[in-house]
Amino acid sequence: MKIVFCWSNISGYMAACWRELSERGVGVHVLAYGNSSETSFNTSLMQGVSWSSLGDDQKADCRYVEQVVAAQEPTTVVIAGWLNPAYQKLVHSRALQACHFVMGMDTPWKGGIRQRLAPFVLRSYLQKISTVWVPGERAWGYARKLGFPANRIEKGLYGIDHKRLRSIYNARTLASWPKRFLFLGRLHAEKGIDLLLRAYEKYATSQKDPWPLTVAGIGPLEKDVSNVAGVEYAGFVQPDDCAELMKKAGVLVLPSRYDPWPLALVEGAAAGLPVLASNRCGSAVEVLRQLHNGLHCDPTIDGIAEGLSFFHGQWGGLPQMGSHGVELSACYSAQKWCDILLRIAK
Repeated sequence: MKIVFCWSNISGYMAACWRELSERGVGVHVLAYGNSSETSFNTSLMQGVSWSSLGDDQKADCRYVEQVVAAQEPTTVVIAGWLNPAYQKLVHSRALQACHFVMGMDTPWKGGIRQRLAPFVLRSYLQKISTVWVPGERAWGYARKLGFPANRIEKGLYGIDHKRLRSIYNARTLASWPKRFLFLGRLHAEKGIDLLLRAYEKYATSQKDPWPLTVAGIGPLEKDVSNVAGVEYAGFVQPDDCAELMKKAGVLVLPSRYDPWPLALVEGAAAGLPVLASNRCGSAVEVLRQLHNGLHCDPTIDGIAEGLSFFHGQWGGLPQMGSHGVELSACYSAQKWCDILLRIAK
């Protein structure tokens, strides 16, 4: 078996999955883009994984992409959605006619005109896809709208290094639970960072001893972060260094306006962090249980501020909530991810 992944950007969680698959003796090769203005991952995280980094010209070069993939002689090709026309055209390649094509997608159904037209615009591509691999319920609904029957849709698209993250929870419980909020993500309006900053100000004025907020990430709203008292800006943090941030935090906050299936939520839960997440976060459907391991909120200043105050007042119960998150996230381990893929790959 040889599996080629035609992906967008590398990440710590996907690298953990690809590495686990390679360690099981499966032939793996990954095509992925170089870093963008909003990610700056160290390529060392791909150690142990065979991969090709595609520059701007290469990722748009259909002939080049086809040659790289065909040279691997894959039995299965996993393609990230339909973001790249060069990836789409692989399903029509004569050199890959014997391949099993799997499409990964995390986009939720919203009902807009572009989504309604997608089954027609993408028809020739979708007809060649054997299995659609989605992370959870919201994307599963969109896959059905694209015309795929339920027996050709598989959940479990993403996995995490659960064993490593779980050890962070164990380390945190050795001392007094931290009184600190943590945001991990792109500093972009769709992630709700502007809402969080205003909500934090409102929360801080309502509490005698407000907890600090650590913000980690880069993006166009970066300049706004350092202007708020009590907010500490960590910049972009590599996956290995995130462990220390998570260890020093007591609650993870994800106030997104739009977030298909944020892995930060899953990784935070695995690290034993209670989670405050907006109802726009797709992974909250699977990994967040109200008042069990976290709290849902509206992506509004008032909604987020109320959530921050809630956790502030529940400090004594946070370790137990964190332990529930560790349990809920276990089914998204890299090992489980491999089990799912090997069931659907050819």
